Amino acid sequence: LLSLRLRAGSLSGGSFHKALLTPSVLRWVVIGAWVILAANNITRIPLIQGFDVAPHYDYISFMAETWHVPLASDGWQMFQSPFYYFLSAVLLSLLSHVFNPHAVVIALRIIPLLCGIFQVEICYRALRHVYPHRPDLQAMGTLVGGLMPMNLYISQYVGNEPLAGLLTSLTLLVCFKLLTTDRAAVPHRHAAILGILLGFAILTKVTALLLTPLLAAFLIYLGRKRGWKLAQTGVAIVIFIGCIGVIAGWYHIRNWIELGKPFMGGWDPARGIAWWQEPGYRIPAHFATFGESLIYPVFAGFSGFWDAIYSSLWGDGFLSSKIVYEYRPPWNYRFMFSGILFSLLPALAIAIGLLRTLGQPRHSVRDGRLLAAVSLIVYFSALIYLYATLPIYSTAKATYTLGLLPCYAILSAEGLDWMMRGRVSGALMKTLLVCWAVNAYLAFFVV
Repeated sequence: LLSLRLRAGSLSGGSFHKALLTPSVLRWVVIGAWVILAANNITRIPLIQGFDVAPHYDYISFMAETWHVPLASDGWQMFQSPFYYFLSAVLLSLLSHVFNPHAVVIALRIIPLLCGIFQVEICYRALRHVYPHRPDLQAMGTLVGGLMPMNLYISQYVGNEPLAGLLTSLTLLVCFKLLTTDRAAVPHRHAAILGILLGFAILTKVTALLLTPLLAAFLIYLGRKRGWKLAQTGVAIVIFIGCIGVIAGWYHIRNWIELGKPFMGGWDPARGIAWWQEPGYRIPAHFATFGESLIYPVFAGFSGFWDAIYSSLWGDGFLSSKIVYEYRPPWNYRFMFSGILFSLLPALAIAIGLLRTLGQPRHSVRDGRLLAAVSLIVYFSALIYLYATLPIYSTAKATYTLGLLPCYAILSAEGLDWMMRGRVSGALMKTLLVCWAVNAYLAFFVV
């Protein structure tokens, strides 16, 4: 019915933002929906739900009891960087004097939920910088970024991924602002801001380290664009890397001294924790095929890299690490499974947006679209490398790219701009996008 109304012209052309008020108001609508979801779900989701949730609780308890950073060999998840666990330990210590232990453990979900909610604001602001004169693209990108399923489900669990994603997104938001603002950038100050934000992101999860060389190149480009002297650009890069080193370097230096390696993954045999996970091998089909996730999204990660990414980006294809039917997360699976097909629209929009951006690098580098595209390429290159060299089931999860949520939002807006060129096709795309957004939200609203 909405599609017919759109085709009739009542919501046609560039008035999509008027139909949903304005991008700013839509942002608040999405945030309000998030708050309602958080309030409803926080006590309804069993405490056993989440990826490696028990080891995350162990890490937090260890920090709260000892106020020492554990070694990677001390526990299942204790190879993770400590910043999130420190914040959670502080919250645990404060609340344990007031509430019973069960309530305190539930309250630990507040931090990841807040991170998920703040991502909506970051996506909105990033889109406003990249598309300042296109409120329709701001609105649609905010809808995609604000209600992307991977953020909806991962932010309801205790774990370091949501905070790492938030800090990474904040870092990228500063970059988009510096690229598009007319205000003169102060080399030393802005380099320090980027270094501090990225440093805390790395201190939360080492994945954010992937952005370090890219943002150093960004500072070089920004220096050329703003007319910085060569010495100013050099000092800015030194400050940027120095801030990262001061904030996150000590942890990895300690790892190097104590364990012989600055970076250690959960699979590293040096931890002394032996474990195994299927399949244990990779074949060309794992990289070259796609489609299983559209028919059987649950555990589609066994079929190949792209099915693993798609099923965990647009749904909880890994069932939050549960493999026993009775222990599955309490999602609305009819909505989640239908959402897998609905998600072909934003997924295609992101792919088209990526190609359009790469096809016009001189223009897209000036407004931040190229930064969004290259960030995505860097992360996916790392994921493919890890998937190939660590042939286990859980290496290809879209949630590892949670910090690129504003990049997904920007590229989806870019792709939708191309897909909506005709009046009828534009009306249809907008209608399907609204249907997708409602479906995605309901899929993870526990009843």
